[in-house]
Amino acid sequence: AGSAAIEDLFVDFYNDRGLASEPTAFDGRSDYGPFIAEGVDIPAGGLFTGAEVIKTAAQAAVYGGTAGQQYDPCYHQACDTFANNSDVALGTNSDAIAYVTLSYAMSTEEINGTKSKGNFPPFEPAA
Repeated sequence: AGSAAIEDLFVDFYNDRGLASEPTAFDGRSDYGPFIAEGVDIPAGGLFTGAEVIKTAAQAAVYGGTAGQQYDPCYHQACDTFANNSDVALGTNSDAIAYVTLSYAMSTEEINGTKSKGNFPPFEPAA
């Protein structure tokens, strides 16, 4: 419970800016797995920019890259260094993380029903 709201807020960030995005499996495969495990049940959310999944022609048309190759050809390889980083993707996704973090610093009410602990009004995204 609550994880879908986190994902929705990330989607809103990209939609509000006219940026393409798409969901990915939320299956506990990554570092967030222990948080969403049964019995722990801590809402989680985040961003996925690629790994070994093969890019489709439609994805290559939207995001660039080469259809038929993995999203990140350097994923867990020796070439996986800052030298092959996308500054545009890093900047955009850093802004998205800041947006979602600030939103939930103001209030987690939509996640867990708890109002702000400080003197913050609920966060209202710019129209």
